[in-house]
Amino acid sequence: MGGAEFDESAFLAKLEVALTEAVKKRTQSIPEIAHGEKNATIQVLFSGGLDSTLLVAILSKILSPNITLDLVNVSFDPATSADRISSLFAYSELKALHPTRKFRLLCADFDIKDVLQDYETLLQSLIFPKDSHMDFNIACALFLGAKAKDTFQLDDEKWLNSETFKSGKAQIEGLIQEKLALDLEELKT
Repeated sequence: MGGAEFDESAFLAKLEVALTEAVKKRTQSIPEIAHGEKNATIQVLFSGGLDSTLLVAILSKILSPNITLDLVNVSFDPATSADRISSLFAYSELKALHPTRKFRLLCADFDIKDVLQDYETLLQSLIFPKDSHMDFNIACALFLGAKAKDTFQLDDEKWLNSETFKSGKAQIEGLIQEKLALDLEELKT
């Protein structure tokens, strides 16, 4: 096919620079950062997915170490919510990767029946003309996350030392190893 060979390392380096510069540009308009306030707090709506985790990692790298990053996770069913579970694991990884940064995982739990009763009409009007279930769910998370009402801070010691975390982390690490082994086998063929 005669084109230049794809250089993954160069591409990833350019992507990192572009993402970092975009986040820097956005953070300069935050008054606490622009005015150099000490002990500021920045809130990030945090699902624990790739995008929010990457954003928090970049923020941790570029912001002054005295700025606290509050990671707000909204859930309607914390015991089974994929976002809650992934946020817990991503939070522990971020703390390990950035040990000098102060993170707080703020868990905002809501009963969906109450949300529908109190906010459904308002949220439907705000997202109009969009009206899919996904649009509504995203609007709920943004609206309730911005309110950050009824949140509680995760007890790090209790969570990170729990059997649930240790068992879940081992399972995830096992799945990652299996996937890497399969990918390596595929590359060999």
